[in-house]
Amino acid sequence: MKKMLRICLLTILCMTFVTLGGFLALTWYYGRTFVVNTWINGIYCTGMTVEEVNGELVRNMEIPELTIIDGEGQSWPLDLSLADYRVDYTDSLQAYLRRRQSAWLRQEEMTQQHMFPQASWSHEKLRELVAGMDWVREDREKSMAVEIRTGREGEFPYILYDGKRSRLDTEKLCDYVQQCVERGIYQVQVRQGDCYEDLEDTEADLLQRMRYAKLQSFL
Repeated sequence: MKKMLRICLLTILCMTFVTLGGFLALTWYYGRTFVVNTWINGIYCTGMTVEEVNGELVRNMEIPELTIIDGEGQSWPLDLSLADYRVDYTDSLQAYLRRRQSAWLRQEEMTQQHMFPQASWSHEKLRELVAGMDWVREDREKSMAVEIRTGREGEFPYILYDGKRSRLDTEKLCDYVQQCVERGIYQVQVRQGDCYEDLEDTEADLLQRMRYAKLQSFL
């Protein structure tokens, strides 16, 4: 009778240790990998580590195309990869993994998750790219004078070229583009960023405006 009791006790102890070992093994395993029925951004992540899932998500992520719309409404695309634009999901994945570590115990039905990446890029390179765009460079090279010029055929005989109005401030433009990208805005409306300014007239500019006004009175 005592022998039978010892056998029963040993059996119970063995089963307890096996169960406990399995529980600890599962706890360790799901402490570093995603649980059953985990879908993130369309990728089945069960059994995968944060690094593995991040690699898949990054490969499937297309770099957004940045488009800058100038004051005349013309669109100018800019390739963000030239500014070392990168995305990474590691922080979001780690936070989600910590929240779901015990989900396998409750056997919850998992719904598909959608996560947004953290983006990074070279601010210096982006500034250089924006400042070097053709339309920005052309605006910077335009004359800042106020001049009376001969009009084209079919137009008024004389026109007033005004190089002081609506001048593009390159520094403001670069800052505004950076702010838009930081907020995830990839259609940049330059007029909304207060990137244009009127320069102060010199005495020569004021004189040209007065002469042009007199010319108009005779036309």
